[in-house]
Amino acid sequence: MTARRPAPRTHARKRSLSFHMDFSFPRVDVAEKRLLRMGATKPAHQPGGKHWTVLLDPSGQPFCIHGTY
Repeated sequence: MTARRPAPRTHARKRSLSFHMDFSFPRVDVAEKRLLRMGATKPAHQPGGKHWTVLLDPSGQPFCIHGTY
């Protein structure tokens, strides 16, 4: 886990979040593909640019993935 930061704003978000999860992976590209196959979706708006990727779990809860530092 990394330092806390505000949860990213996404169009799917309709209520306040009680927490926000960040996950780090040595191969973000591989992790992203696997998470998408498992049911996550990737919103068009990506506030992290190349630093992190926002995904949504099947219930619409956003979470971020990024490389290990």
